[in-house]
Amino acid sequence: MYWATKLLDVAAPLYGALSSVLLNGLYRRIGEALGEGDRVLDVGAGTGNLYRYVRGWYICVDLGIRLLDRAKRRCDAVQADASRLPVRDGAVDHVVTVLLMHHLEPDSRDVALGEARRAARKGYISAEFTRRNIYNWWFTGLGVGANYEAYFSRRATWRYRFDIELSIYAK
Repeated sequence: MYWATKLLDVAAPLYGALSSVLLNGLYRRIGEALGEGDRVLDVGAGTGNLYRYVRGWYICVDLGIRLLDRAKRRCDAVQADASRLPVRDGAVDHVVTVLLMHHLEPDSRDVALGEARRAARKGYISAEFTRRNIYNWWFTGLGVGANYEAYFSRRATWRYRFDIELSIYAK
């Protein structure tokens, strides 16, 4: 298991509370992009804090078992890797990742994006640190480096606090 997953898994109660408070506006914006009754696959979902804004079927995928134990009250929780999503082709309307890609190695990011494209019928929603963010630079070497446009067409982008960029992509 990846070191960040282990750390977040141990800190699951604190992580759930902090992300709920710090990222609530971001979750709300993502919810506005989702349609009524949409099937949503949240990859790297942690404790499933997006649940408040999903108005359809919500599936949480994460590697952290303690995170998923907390998420079970909010979604259908599945322990899985972003590079092997446990759904059929086109089984969900949207795949969502919130601050996941910077935890993945460059090759794994491309595999994860390919899996998101395979699983999503309508599109992909990503919230990720921008290249200017010092955290992102320090841990990933000048940016996330995922080539989203190779898999999806960008529809809209917003800036959020902490230098996070929210992007909506269509298939």
